[in-house]
Amino acid sequence: MTGKPQGAQWASNYIVCADLEACAKTYEEAFGFELRSSEKDGEGKLAHTEWGHKDAVIFMAGTEQRGEKAPSSLGIERMPVTFYIYVEDLDAQFEKVRGAGVKVDGEPQDMPWGDRAFTATCPSGYAWMFAEKA
Repeated sequence: MTGKPQGAQWASNYIVCADLEACAKTYEEAFGFELRSSEKDGEGKLAHTEWGHKDAVIFMAGTEQRGEKAPSSLGIERMPVTFYIYVEDLDAQFEKVRGAGVKVDGEPQDMPWGDRAFTATCPSGYAWMFAEKA
């Protein structure tokens, strides 16, 4: 026994969304993540989703599960934690995100550590920094 399911990562992100349906649309259409699985609650609303980007896995849940709330539900405009995502074409990613109406902090820029990046904030208030090696 390994302590985790076969193929699973040892650490993954699990975030709570204020409106999982709206977040799902953003993550798929604007961010380009792949929906790998989803579960609905007794009312037919999305309750849990598993997303993939390359070899990364991101889990998301709707609010009020286990008493958790999304940053936006708590009046926090943007969580002070940033998810860092490498992409193959940063300029195309930027246009896709901005074109979908997602809040971005400005044009892609060179970072001191050698990457080029921009930050977007999803509807629930999570910061996503998309980057490529400069």
